[in-house]
Amino acid sequence: MLLSGLGVEHNEWSFDGPDGHETIRVKGNLVFTSGDGHYEALLAGHGIGRVTELFAGPDLASGRLIRLLEPYQSKKVEPIHALYRGGRHAPLKVRAFLDDLKRCSQSMDVSQQAIEQEKRPAAAC
Repeated sequence: MLLSGLGVEHNEWSFDGPDGHETIRVKGNLVFTSGDGHYEALLAGHGIGRVTELFAGPDLASGRLIRLLEPYQSKKVEPIHALYRGGRHAPLKVRAFLDDLKRCSQSMDVSQQAIEQEKRPAAAC
């Protein structure tokens, strides 16, 4: 299954495995422009995909998803950015969401070093 959005394909997967760093280009017949659609197809058993532990953690724990390529884990920290319209104060719904996102990411065994890295200004991608 492939994921494509905003003119960018996210179909190169990089891993650190037993033989060092590897990057593979994946191919497939299903193309999704939505991460949600991609994830629902994974849950329905329509292929394999790469998702974050933060997102898939509950489904991995329950057995709805299984982890493939266990020795090939990405050690790269992928930051999560929450953006909202600026102003003097964030609405309570936005504040609650951000607090929940922070709590959830910390409960998924994210290292403090990774959290501190995300607080630094982002480098150009």
